[in-house]
Order: sequence, then structure tokens, then C-alpha cells
Amino acid sequence: MATDQNTAGCVLTDDDYQAFHDVPWNRASDFLNGVMYACGGPKKLERTGSQAEIILHSRIFYYQSTTGIAIPLIGYKRWLRAQSYERVKPWEWTILDMLCQKRDESLAKRFGNRADSQVAVQDTAKAQHEKDVWIHELYNGDLYDPAPHEIQAKEKMDGNDALQSEPEHDPSMSAPSWQTAAPKGELYVDRRSSANEESGKGQTGDAPYPVRFAQIIEAIQTGKPVEGIQEIPDTVARNPDTRPFGTMTAPKKPWEKNVKAAEKLEEPGYAVIEKDFPDDGKSDTYD
Repeated sequence: MATDQNTAGCVLTDDDYQAFHDVPWNRASDFLNGVMYACGGPKKLERTGSQAEIILHSRIFYYQSTTGIAIPLIGYKRWLRAQSYERVKPWEWTILDMLCQKRDESLAKRFGNRADSQVAVQDTAKAQHEKDVWIHELYNGDLYDPAPHEIQAKEKMDGNDALQSEPEHDPSMSAPSWQTAAPKGELYVDRRSSANEESGKGQTGDAPYPVRFAQIIEAIQTGKPVEGIQEIPDTVARNPDTRPFGTMTAPKKPWEKNVKAAEKLEEPGYAVIEKDFPDDGKSDTYD
């Protein structure tokens, strides 16, 4: 019987590893919800070796938080290698498949075949390749404890190496002749710098004000009349032909049919109305 010692100094046996492995991880809802967000949420969930490694670390953390027993990662991997793969299979890819399948089913019910979900469907062959590589590393790789971020950094580095190894694409090989012969120019021109250059004030740092604006400012400061602004006098001239009463006779109202104009002027109120404006220079002055 193999024995290991965890970080707390406790000796672990094969039974301890078996008990850890036999936990029904696919039915532990609290654990599955935590794993979903540990992997970056539904949109970033993907069948990759780095996320399988995150699930393995999450299993150890969850088991310790619920039972108080710390399972050493290297000891657990060593125990898995000593078992038959057909009898004891690692949980990580089973959990990853289940989470991805539930995510896809939920999105299919919500969005159907539309692209609103913003989640790319992973290629089946690529997912199988990721699984084969991870299983091979689990059973045949070096026994050390890599952190999940180290796994992701390694995958990113491998992807960058693959991009650098690809031959550079020459746009002129696929572009039509008229496009390659067209003059090249800047796709973006800074309008502010262009305005400064045209006004000749960009080097001093002053804002490129129009000449007309500068003339208005100068006229206001010196008290000169501003060109284009009409001066309104305080006295308004009156038209000499204007009278309080017009030359046309107003139509009579129904009850005024038999009333003479002279009698109407004798009514109270009409006597105070002057027929002409006061002779004050024929103008109105507004203070």
C-alpha cells in the first residue's frame, strides 16, 4: 500500500485517494457551479488541457474545504498511474464534457441556430486532440505541480510559435493590379493638426480662430462698430400718414343697425379718444 504525506503532515493511503476519487463530482452542484466560473464562465468554457487542469485543482480545493483533507496533486497523479485506466478514469474530461454539453444545450434553447450566443462551437477533432495530449501528459509526463496559469501561458506561447512559423502573407499576391498600382496614403488624418497647419498658429499652441472672430474681438475691445451689426436708435420715427382711426368705416353690429355715427361718438368713453396723435415731433421715444 502506497503512502504519501500532505502539506499538513498527515499520511495518506490508497484508501484516502480512492475516497477522493469516488466522490460523485458530476452531481456536486456547488462544485460544478464553482468550476464553471473558475474556467472563465460559459463563454470561455472549452475542452482544453488547461481547463482540465483547472478542474483537477478545483477538485482538490473543494475536497479540502468540505472534508479538511488536503490531497497532494503529485500523490494523486502517482496513484492514478498505478491504477488501471479502464477501471479508474480521471474525472476532469468527463466534467468538462458535461459542462460544455449543458452550456450548448442551454444556448440552443435560448438562441436556436442564431449567432447571438457569441460562443464559438469547438471543432470535435481539435477537442479530441486536446484530450489525448492531456491524458498522455497525465500518465506519462513529469510529475510536478504546475499552476493553471502556467498551463495557459504555455499554450499561448505554443500558439505564438505556430503563428511565427507560418510564412508571411504578401498582399500583392492576391490583390488586383489596380489596387497594387493605386497611390498609398494615410488612412487617418488628424483634423486638429491639419487646421493648425493651415492657420499657421499650430506651432504657437494657440487655437486656430477665424480671422472674422479676431476682428469682432478687436472691435468690441476698442469700442468700434462691429461690421454687419445694425444699430437700432432709441427714437422710432412714426409714419405721418398714420392716424388712430382708419379711413374705412367699421361694419355695424346687429344691435347698432339704427344707431347713427354721431350718437355713437356721444356715448361715454368715445369722447376721450383723440383723432390724431399728439404733436410731439411725430415720434415715440423709448427710454
